[in-house]
Amino acid sequence: KLQDGSTKIVLLSGKTVVNKQTTGSKTDLATGARVLVIGNANSDGSITADSISLNPMFRGNEMTPTPAK
Repeated sequence: KLQDGSTKIVLLSGKTVVNKQTTGSKTDLATGARVLVIGNANSDGSITADSISLNPMFRGNEMTPTPAK
């Protein structure tokens, strides 16, 4: 169901890709990995992440993570 309570029919083709995510950890982050970061921008230009998705399927702003040591 959508937020307004209505429904939407979704059609799948032979080219449709279905992805399944699992919970990861900081050790799954690697320099050069494609990530989607959702969080809050800080005044110094950094982002405090609330959520990080590895290998997102859509194109957008991309960042290269630098894991804390």
